Order: sequence, then structure tokens, then C-alpha cells
Amino acid sequence: MTVTDRDDVRQFLLDILHRIERFELTQELAVEDLFTTRFMHEHSAFDSFDEMVTAAGVVIVHSIAELETNDQWQRFIRGRTTFETWDQMREEAAREWIANELGLTQSEPGAAPWQRHLPSLPLSHIRQGN
Repeated sequence: MTVTDRDDVRQFLLDILHRIERFELTQELAVEDLFTTRFMHEHSAFDSFDEMVTAAGVVIVHSIAELETNDQWQRFIRGRTTFETWDQMREEAAREWIANELGLTQSEPGAAPWQRHLPSLPLSHIRQGN
């Protein structure tokens, strides 16, 4: 969408507000919804989250929450992704998912610069299953 005048801006913002009203942050997300193939390709050399976990050599017994305290996983994220920490990776995946759900993304790279300005959100609503 190209915004050209005040009416376009007003309509764009009203549309976004309408989408936000319908949006529920309480919905649970599966790991595959958050760490999509596109996200994994953009930020790592892996096709899926499961492939990355396997390559890291870590074992998830109950939930991905276990990864937060795993030093091996933290080193793997720093060395094999575009992120310095696991928290940064999860937060970016959540921002991108929300921007996509709200229709703030476009197919051209850099077409939606406001995407990077979405606030950090608690990740407690992400289902911790694998």
C-alpha cells in the first residue's frame, strides 16, 4: 500500500485499528506458526525450527521453555543465527508474526518499515510445545 495523502493515511490507520480490535494476543501459537520457513531462511541456514534444534544437539523434554537456560542453545543461537540471544530471536519472530497478522507486511523487502517498531511483547502466549 502506498500512502499518498491525508485521507489515505486516515483510512490506513482506521484499517489498522480495526484489525487490532479483532486481534487477540491471548491466542496460542505453535512453534511452527512463529518460526516459519521464511523466518528460518531469513535468520539462519535452517529450513525449520526442528531442524535447528536437531543441529544444535539439544534435547527438549517438555517445552521450548527449557531452551532459555540452556547455555549450549544460547551459544548456538549466537553462532548460527542473525541473533545474539534466544530472547531476541523469539521477540523478532513474535513481532513479524504480529505484523503479518495485522497486515503490516508487504512482499517487497523494506516496504513496511514500521514493522521493526512494533513494541516488545510478552511471549507467554506462545504455546511451549514442540
